[in-house]
Amino acid sequence: MGKVIKTYVRRSENIILKVIDNESFEFSAPKQFSRTFTAEELGRKNWKSIKHFSKYGKAIINKRGKFIVKNHTVSDNAVTTLEMLPLPAPNVVIRRKNDLIRYETTFFVAKNGILVSMKQAALSEKGVGIAGVNLSGKERKIVQGVRDLLGRKVLNNPILFNRVVDLEENIDNQTYDAKMPPEAALAEALIRLPLPIFWASVHAFMATLMPFLNEDAKAFYYPALRLSEEESTKQAQYSHLRDVLGDFCFARDASSNTIRLPELTLQDADSIATLKIITGLPVLAQIDRDAVQKGVTEMMQQAHCEIVATGFAKHPFRTIPLLIGERLPADNAIFAFDWDVF
Repeated sequence: MGKVIKTYVRRSENIILKVIDNESFEFSAPKQFSRTFTAEELGRKNWKSIKHFSKYGKAIINKRGKFIVKNHTVSDNAVTTLEMLPLPAPNVVIRRKNDLIRYETTFFVAKNGILVSMKQAALSEKGVGIAGVNLSGKERKIVQGVRDLLGRKVLNNPILFNRVVDLEENIDNQTYDAKMPPEAALAEALIRLPLPIFWASVHAFMATLMPFLNEDAKAFYYPALRLSEEESTKQAQYSHLRDVLGDFCFARDASSNTIRLPELTLQDADSIATLKIITGLPVLAQIDRDAVQKGVTEMMQQAHCEIVATGFAKHPFRTIPLLIGERLPADNAIFAFDWDVF
């Protein structure tokens, strides 16, 4: 049985990776994840490991007598039946720079597939946290009871995902094999690149270098891109801009290949606080509220006043946010580029 458990734990990590995908967890941590898989989507080896552990779990549950398992249904000794077998899976621990995020994980196994449920432990209801399926109180007791019977076998092997990114190391790793193309090919590529995209790319590179620059070398303005007033054209422009910036090596983590291109809608003080903690990454930040644009404008204008008065000022942010939206900051705080035609 030891081999069955070890294989199940190892294959659980493969399945969980499919669920969290390229989530970086760098600026936020989702409260929960859930996803369904057919047996074909899981792959033969993953599905086989679940079937073997299910067989092992059924024998233990039926032997204890508290619940009755038949096929993939679990019943208590009263009238409550859960038509899926809830198998405990290893807890997931996400390591970030300043904290750890823990998720309780359960695989709800049906005849030809599973539901993966992951929920932050601190936000769980009484008992195990469940995501992706609505259950009654008695059904939740069945899930908790099965977890108590089988959990000891798998919960002592948590799965750790490291989402801590060292900016300098990441740049080195991502650009180690990069080679400068011939000058003629580079010139041709730049000529073909739409000017707004080239302009945004330059500022994206500048944002990447922000943690390594002295204060007097930083750009004390916000790059602001005015998109088309026509809605469909605006959406096409934004999608193109996001795709280009997201493909740059510095917008990905070399170790996990997670996308690290934050997109923010600045609506209140909390969203501005989030922008302040982003370091060395390009950010697409949309501003559509007068109160927010006034606050962002005042931050840069205050820096300008400090430079005039003392010759020195600290930049408001640790990145260079690329601003878009209907309420851009005042003209003396931005370097604007108009992108009227796509």
